[in-house]
Amino acid sequence: MRLAISEDVLRDTTRCKKDFVCLTGGGHCLCKAESCLNGKVCFIKPGEDLLCNYKVPYMKAFLCSCPTRKEIYNSYSI
Repeated sequence: MRLAISEDVLRDTTRCKKDFVCLTGGGHCLCKAESCLNGKVCFIKPGEDLLCNYKVPYMKAFLCSCPTRKEIYNSYSI
C-alpha cells in the first residue's frame, strides 16, 4: 500500500536520506510511534535504523521530528 502524503509535507521533509521508503514499505520501515501529542510531537521506539536524521534523543526516550512520519501517524494511525 502506498501512503498518500501532501506535497507540502514532503517538501518540508528535507533531511530524508532514504528516498521516502516509508511511503512504499507499508509502514514496515517506520519506527513504532508510542504516542503522539497533539499530532505534533511523536514519541517513538526506534527501529533498526539508528542513524535517522529525524530521531531526537529526549531524556530516556526518542522523539521523531520527521514531518512525513508525523503525517503518516496522524493520517493512518501507524
